[in-house]
Amino acid sequence: MTLDQNTEDDASADAIEAFASTCERLNDFARELREKSGFGDVRTGADIREYKHGWRLEKYVEADVDSQKGQVAAWWIEMGRLGTGWLVSSSVSISHTDIHVELPERNAKNSSELRSALRSAVDELVRMGYGENSFAESVRGIQK
Repeated sequence: MTLDQNTEDDASADAIEAFASTCERLNDFARELREKSGFGDVRTGADIREYKHGWRLEKYVEADVDSQKGQVAAWWIEMGRLGTGWLVSSSVSISHTDIHVELPERNAKNSSELRSALRSAVDELVRMGYGENSFAESVRGIQK
């Protein structure tokens, strides 16, 4: 094994560890949502997928907003390679509505930047679930 292979292996391991931390933060967010009376069932999931543009690690939280209408709020994050760096994408949506918000993509050149990009993306996803913003207000409006 060459030094370059060790460095690449270390960077890959760091990326996986960073994504695992992201998953745990979103699991904590899901637990908080479960404690709120306005939501029905709250689910989490994670996957690794292969697309035409490359592989992606994906994590989501779904919360039933109106089970009679099948409306589900979803918080989504994914990461994958972008050239020699990383790309982090995230979004929030409510099914059976026109509400789908793509949050700003974040690029990272190395593991440290990737950790920061993932952390800020999760912070933004959690903010979208609470507080005074159009997504949170839409969720509360459906729950009434």
